[in-house]
Amino acid sequence: MTATSLLPWRPKPKTNELFSSWLRRLALGNSEKIQTFCHLLWPGRQLWNRDTDAIAPAEILLSLASRTGRNISVLEKTTLRAFEGVVFEEVRVKVATRSVLPLGVYHRTRRLGGQQWCPACLEEDAQPYYRLDWRLAFSTSCSKHGVILHDRCPSCGEPAVPHRGVDPQCHLCGFDRRMSPVAVADSRALQLEHAMRAVAYGTGTPPPPLRDLHPLAYFDLTRQVFSIVSSNPRSSRLRETVCRYFGGDPSPPSRAIKSAAFENLSTADRHRTVAIGARLLDGWPFNFVGLCAEAGMWKSWAMRGDQRHIPFAYARPVETFLQPR
Repeated sequence: MTATSLLPWRPKPKTNELFSSWLRRLALGNSEKIQTFCHLLWPGRQLWNRDTDAIAPAEILLSLASRTGRNISVLEKTTLRAFEGVVFEEVRVKVATRSVLPLGVYHRTRRLGGQQWCPACLEEDAQPYYRLDWRLAFSTSCSKHGVILHDRCPSCGEPAVPHRGVDPQCHLCGFDRRMSPVAVADSRALQLEHAMRAVAYGTGTPPPPLRDLHPLAYFDLTRQVFSIVSSNPRSSRLRETVCRYFGGDPSPPSRAIKSAAFENLSTADRHRTVAIGARLLDGWPFNFVGLCAEAGMWKSWAMRGDQRHIPFAYARPVETFLQPR
């Protein structure tokens, strides 16, 4: 295999496939081991002890485009950079990126469930692969099958590490991720996430009355709503108030709610959060301000967070209607 020759097997990235998923399939189609393949192409480069989908170095993508005959723009769209300027401003490598699930990479292990999966999707795939939007924090359900995604092995509790072991089997205990138990998603969360994914991929616009918002402002607004539902000192009262009127599960996140960022919550916790957030976002801002006021989620609480990422469309109704009497 010369430095510029085409690889013998050059699969096209599947619809909505994640870069690391495609790279894994490409490597195993040309070599018995993923690490051997990567070492032969890029001696000395370490790709798997970091978030491969976030870093995706330009020189690696150029090399892969040359080796596979694929347009580099196609490969770019498989990385998390595909959402830059839409879901978040830019991918951040050394620190967490807003709305992206962290993997918690430590040397060669992963401590966090940043790689989600839908067991029904993996079961249907002729060759199982992982979707790009499964790395987004607001994505907790599968629009196609209407089920809640998984983020840890149901058998041993380990995060998914698809490049280790015999995927889609758990690298630690061998459990087949396609056999993961299926739980029906909350209908309101399902609808909201479907709409948010359309905005993220540029195939839809925010639902009215937020339709005129820039996508960055829209995702900042929804994330702020999710944050006050999940990790605010008044979150418990707000969840209970919303669920009393509109249904849903007011259970607290399994992590300490005073310190856990939305992206660090488990998929189950984020799903309950998105479901309640969907009820607050409906008919914006009237449901939101009414329910926040009843729960005592006044301005000082509702505006907690990074002020640089609280959009005017959120701040204005808070400033106008959530001043304590």
